[in-house]
Amino acid sequence: MTRASEKELGRLHSALAQVLIDNLETEDGPSPSMCSIATKFLKDNEITCSISDNEDMENLQTALKEKRAKRRLKVVGEDE
Repeated sequence: MTRASEKELGRLHSALAQVLIDNLETEDGPSPSMCSIATKFLKDNEITCSISDNEDMENLQTALKEKRAKRRLKVVGEDE
């Protein structure tokens, strides 16, 4: 059995990334299983983002903090 070349692996990586992107951008939205596959793909390739460098992520973080605050009682001395 011969090994795939770096070029072939690069093409496969790009093709898989494009399939995931296309699925995530469908009119009906992605399926939960496709979200899991995309998440694993990003994790396996050590793809991360910096919340402080991304306004959308900062907004999401703020919204999540607000939602958590509404769901539970505050503990005296707890930081927000």
